[in-house]
Amino acid sequence: MDATPTAATPSPERETSTEEVPARTGPQTGPQTGPQTGPETGWILAQRLVFPDPAVNSRIRLFCHGVRGAGHDAGRKAYFARPGGRLKLDSYFNCFHASAMDIGPDDAVVLRLEGEGEALVKVQMARPLRSDETLLSSVVTLKLGRPLDLTLPPVRDAGVIHLRFNARTRLNLTRTDWLVQAPRARHVKIGAVITTFKRNDAVQASTARLAEYMAENEDIADRLSLLVVDNGGDTDAAPGARVIKNRNLGGAGGFTRGLLEHREDPDVTHVLFMDDDAEFFPENLRRTLATLRLARAKNAAVAGTMIPASKRWQVWENTAIFDKLCRPILQGLNLRKFENVLELARPLTGVQGRYAGWWYFCFPLSHVKRLAFPFFVRGDDVWFSLANDFDIRTVLGVCSHQDDFVSKRSPLTAYLDARYHIIQMLAHDGLPTDEATFKDQLTFLYRQWNESYHYGSAAAVIEAIEDVCKGPAFFDEDPEMSAKRARIKEIGGEEANLRKLKWRRAGNTGVAPAKHTSKPFQILRHLTCNGHRWIPRRYFYAKTGRFDMDTRARPNQVFLRETCLVVDAQSGVGYRLKRDPKRFFENRRRFDTAFKQLVAKLPELRKAYKADKVPQITEEAWRKRLGI
Repeated sequence: MDATPTAATPSPERETSTEEVPARTGPQTGPQTGPQTGPETGWILAQRLVFPDPAVNSRIRLFCHGVRGAGHDAGRKAYFARPGGRLKLDSYFNCFHASAMDIGPDDAVVLRLEGEGEALVKVQMARPLRSDETLLSSVVTLKLGRPLDLTLPPVRDAGVIHLRFNARTRLNLTRTDWLVQAPRARHVKIGAVITTFKRNDAVQASTARLAEYMAENEDIADRLSLLVVDNGGDTDAAPGARVIKNRNLGGAGGFTRGLLEHREDPDVTHVLFMDDDAEFFPENLRRTLATLRLARAKNAAVAGTMIPASKRWQVWENTAIFDKLCRPILQGLNLRKFENVLELARPLTGVQGRYAGWWYFCFPLSHVKRLAFPFFVRGDDVWFSLANDFDIRTVLGVCSHQDDFVSKRSPLTAYLDARYHIIQMLAHDGLPTDEATFKDQLTFLYRQWNESYHYGSAAAVIEAIEDVCKGPAFFDEDPEMSAKRARIKEIGGEEANLRKLKWRRAGNTGVAPAKHTSKPFQILRHLTCNGHRWIPRRYFYAKTGRFDMDTRARPNQVFLRETCLVVDAQSGVGYRLKRDPKRFFENRRRFDTAFKQLVAKLPELRKAYKADKVPQITEEAWRKRLGI
């Protein structure tokens, strides 16, 4: 039955609903000070309302859903509903992910609302594949400057909590704070690390955003220590951060340097790795802090979901699994739909081979038993997760927006990817290391390039196999990869030299992703090595195949084309591909030789790269490498 809150003895800062449970009263606040959430009160302000921001994400359906005149009012910085309208906060950024924070019946949970207008508010619990459960239903009257607290009943079998407001008058909602009091709450201080190389503008934007947020949220300001590790770039200072100049040993070196620096601070309990080009809401930090303070597992770690900058409503990776190849979890999921948000919130505890990307990853220092392998870049985050015992969890709304990996592909990334894929298999227990598994893995990594006319990238994969066979000591011979990068650029050819192109639209054509995938074509492509032998030129298409940089050309798409064009439609930057049977078969011969060498050395390589024995990952080795 609906109940209208009364104000028997309201304080000037806060009103209370009559539906509150007397034994579970909400936290008290002083005049104009906001919620008291320090250690003396025991209350944690776990989550605040997030509004669309064009600088990060402005896809409205990721923030709210409206029916019959409800939505977002940017001018008032409020969500609104007209009389008779319904405002729903069943959205990716504004659901309350209670299960991720391990909230249970012994914890007190208070919802604090502020705004203007009268509405029926329903607080509902949702879980995947189950119907909603109504935790609380109450008619509320909101007044500006007078927050209203609603205390939830004991939360059992936590899932995702979301809100619905049925407006009786014009409703403007400016605040929804979720406050939690839990007997197990622990002290957490995060030492954050941003590693950068010649991306000063991105660093300045990120640190300024964080500094502004911390200035406005004093209850958590002392729980963050921010460090920018500049790998020989142009960042000398950043708002709210300490800047350290570092030898350029890539992401592995930069993040490891930051981790070692934060170890010197006895108050830092967790370290957060963030990419310099990541765009995110600083609310990430509040939810991360709350999750780690409330987590029942001491090894709990928070991984941010990656959302591609080109599609800010879609998941690229919600952590991933390493199983011969890297397999992103829930890639392509449409976050504008609430049922998909629930799917994203499904727990994944205990999944073998799961790892977190370093665009946003916060982990406990006490459970770091092994440092990163000196890969330079690529694969260091996979190694780190698999080599240490972390309880990785994702939290709704904690994410990072940036370019996906497809748009960054090059012969160098092909080399780096192949190299770290092999080493992960050799290093970590529970992953297969038999000859057949390696054959499947490396054949896939190599053939996707060689059969799509990317002969430079295919040669880079072969070079990676050869270098892994040299053993872990190889990685300290050229830790800055200056010589290797020059070598990959040399063998990369057109693919490694992006430039502005001029091309005639009449002589080019787009190619459907499913082209030449029928069974007869699959057989023909196999017999002819994807068109590299036996097919006379008169059977080839006259027009050049045209592909976008975001997708690149696949083997089935280049089949029966003499030339291809890969170009970014906006900038005009790209490269040309040409069918070259000589390079194709030369790469195939080299691949077979390199793979035979790998198989012959497998027993000794397994021992050399074992995660608990390899000397390249010790603190002593890293300090020597970094010169500290």
